[in-house]
Amino acid sequence: MRRFVCVSKEAISLAVGITLATQACDRSTDEVSPGFQDAATGAVSDALGDVPSADSSASNKIPARLVLVTTHYGFFQPGFGIDFTPPAPAGDEAWERRLDDDTAQWRPILAPLRVLREHVTVVAGLSQLAALDANSWQPFVDQHHRTSLTGRPITPQTTSIGNPGWRLRSGPWIDWAVAEHNKPAAGLPIAITPYLDYASVDSAACPGCVGEPEALHGALFQGAEAATPACAARELAAAPPRFVEETLGVWFERMIPVVADAFRCDRTRVFALHRRSPQPEELGALPGRNFEQDFVDQAQAPEVAPVLTRYGQLYAEKIAALAEALRAVPMGDGTLLDYTIIMWVPGVASMPHRFAPWNMVLVGGRKLGLRTGRYLRVAQDRRVKEFGTYAGAPIVPMGGPNNWALTSIARIFGQDLAGFGAEEITLIDGQTVRLSGALPGLFP
Repeated sequence: MRRFVCVSKEAISLAVGITLATQACDRSTDEVSPGFQDAATGAVSDALGDVPSADSSASNKIPARLVLVTTHYGFFQPGFGIDFTPPAPAGDEAWERRLDDDTAQWRPILAPLRVLREHVTVVAGLSQLAALDANSWQPFVDQHHRTSLTGRPITPQTTSIGNPGWRLRSGPWIDWAVAEHNKPAAGLPIAITPYLDYASVDSAACPGCVGEPEALHGALFQGAEAATPACAARELAAAPPRFVEETLGVWFERMIPVVADAFRCDRTRVFALHRRSPQPEELGALPGRNFEQDFVDQAQAPEVAPVLTRYGQLYAEKIAALAEALRAVPMGDGTLLDYTIIMWVPGVASMPHRFAPWNMVLVGGRKLGLRTGRYLRVAQDRRVKEFGTYAGAPIVPMGGPNNWALTSIARIFGQDLAGFGAEEITLIDGQTVRLSGALPGLFP
């Protein structure tokens, strides 16, 4: 019987780098996600086969790369998604559609990615179930970005001053897990931009590799021309200039050449682009407004819709620009984009502070086995309280756990996992929910 490795439930300290405690488990005990039905042809995909590994695929002697992009406040659902002609099924079942130009109508947030549609995979309708664990630390609802990227509930970690809210513990983030597993013998750092408490944690494992663009540039490219033949082929991107008043858009633009050259020169294979708040005025709002309080928290008010839509659309524009920069670099029998997965996910699934639907956009990865040019909607076959420990919370339909997405990404990058994050959680009604398994439909 084939054995898989699961991430254990033991607490994992990130302060000294990431060490994954593991345990053997049998994948036959996983919850298996249902297959997708092609809404146009009626064909149904297999539930879950063996996932191609970036380590073992014959065409992948070229190392795989990952860019993780996090939209901290989540997606504004009315502006997110793609509509189809003829319409996709309106029920709770899973379905799949191709991103053909003549059948897909891209809503404003995803519209900038339309020109890259043959490289795009959209997974819609998952849920951030780990955040709904009955024993999870609920008061800090905006801190549940950790569950989005770890697949584990958050719990308080009491400090020496006895303040349980001073620091919250969850588990290893997906970018850290991929970087640690795929680090070659010579050692390559993970490059991370500051994000809440992320910098203070990660700088211990990679001094100098957590910072703003100009600091990352210096840490990653020192001696790169001599160390990597590919870097002698053309000049490296100059260290980005520093802007005192920096918007989200300008920051992302400064990161694009750093990421492209770091991957081209094999200075890192995982890049995490985390940024919390935009300037409201760059989204078309009046200056002096608080983005979270005045817009995210009011997401159901019609007047804030243009600003929240623009927030997501801005990310899509910059991701498209990053993808084009990677596509411009020839590599192997394709391009650097073909050997890179740009993984765009929300911190908290949906505005305002909702844990479903949790959607994921992947760009690239065609040489890593991804079935690109697809829109996959998972089955909405669960009935769960929208907020895990609030008695008055409504019961709503939800899809499978976003752990499935994290597991799939980990497997692409060579980790033999039955599940990423927690194995199961207990909801407030006593229902036990298994989180193991991976997504169907991502691979041929």
